[in-house]
Amino acid sequence: MPYGPKETQAALEQKIIDKSSGSVSKRVDNSAFYSKREARKEVVTGGGDIVSAVRNEDVELEAVAPEHLPAPMQKMTTEEQKSYIADIIETRKSIEAEMSELVTKRDQYIIEAEKNSTAMSAPSFDEAVRNAL
Repeated sequence: MPYGPKETQAALEQKIIDKSSGSVSKRVDNSAFYSKREARKEVVTGGGDIVSAVRNEDVELEAVAPEHLPAPMQKMTTEEQKSYIADIIETRKSIEAEMSELVTKRDQYIIEAEKNSTAMSAPSFDEAVRNAL
């Protein structure tokens, strides 16, 4: 949920559009990467998301000017805003847990498929990178 000056909100909305227009494999890899992050939970990097900012304690909701809040929150009381954000945080946590489980299953599937593959005698580029790390 973009917040801040109109330019910041527009930039975040564009970033989300750009990310969603990538190939399916790129979006899956990107989602897998973010699902494994432990330090900070963000939908997008670079700030501008009010939910992530509150969740990561980067901003106090009360300190955000009403005109910088997302449109649906501008007419809410502070308590309604807090409840609204808390509900979204809980929804995201649920989605993150499900995504983490699916990413783990995907990773295990890929490992097993690579082990069972007899067609490749030389290591693939991805395998060489994983082995190097």
